[in-house]
Amino acid sequence: MKKVLLATTALTFSAGFAAADGHTGVTISGSAEMGIADRDIDGRSVEFIQDIDVTFSFVGETDNGLSFGAAIDIDEVQGLETDPDGDAVDAATNNDFDDGGISVFISGDFGTLTLGDTDGAFDFAIAEAIGGGSLQADHEHEGYNGNSGLDGASDGQILRWNRNFGDFAVALSYEQDATANGAEGDTAAGETIGVGVRGTFGDFIVGVGYQDNDIDDIYGISVSYAFGDFNFIANYSDRDTTGNSYGLSATYGSGPLTLSVNYGEIDQDQNAAVDDLSGFGLAANYDLGGGAEVQFGYGDNDEADTSTWSLGVSMSF
Repeated sequence: MKKVLLATTALTFSAGFAAADGHTGVTISGSAEMGIADRDIDGRSVEFIQDIDVTFSFVGETDNGLSFGAAIDIDEVQGLETDPDGDAVDAATNNDFDDGGISVFISGDFGTLTLGDTDGAFDFAIAEAIGGGSLQADHEHEGYNGNSGLDGASDGQILRWNRNFGDFAVALSYEQDATANGAEGDTAAGETIGVGVRGTFGDFIVGVGYQDNDIDDIYGISVSYAFGDFNFIANYSDRDTTGNSYGLSATYGSGPLTLSVNYGEIDQDQNAAVDDLSGFGLAANYDLGGGAEVQFGYGDNDEADTSTWSLGVSMSF
């Protein structure tokens, strides 16, 4: 298992994390990138880009076999904020009520319980219709839906339980109605509750999910199909306050080469003042070995009438 956590929307854990690495303790992993990009924003042309991300992962095990751990993604850590005494503190590491790039878990025969910056049950179950990678996520576009559902609509800290049952995985998630500093909540969304199920049927993986709070709800389904060197993903979701969205992707991978194309639409059915969004993305990756990969990404945005691309080397450590 490569000890790398690439930049994602959330940190995730599985019960097999410690066993797969064969040890407990502290792991430092990370990623970096360098290259060029054309953002098609404010008249800027091609420019240099670089980034670095560091993750500290901690894993332990109790005497009776429970696994526990935590991770902090330095790239996600928020800046300073003021505590109740008026002192400036780091939002992620000194505020017990802030997720700020931190996730903590404990797992055993009961499954895995995770709290913090992690996926809700909807996002856990629904596959994203995308493949490959690019330095600035340029193969994502305005019509792309990352399936975050209603995550973050309440206080931002997600409590998720998930467990595998043979070919099926089940997840439940909960966000309390509280402000970021832990005060009793009065947010419009209230509590957010989610459920998700993912099942494997031969070469097919099917996921279904649902989330609900006081002002919104969303349900969705995804289907993934693997055939030889090809992988196809289709997903659909319907959100009460906006409308439906869908995505399609096809990925080819053979040896060091990965090629991927995706298309997506977000229909703003419930808001006549907002136009529908759509676009497509391309990604081409060539694995150089040792954690280095050449990446090209391109995204085209129909409504904004813009396009972006990037080219360079992604490095994982």
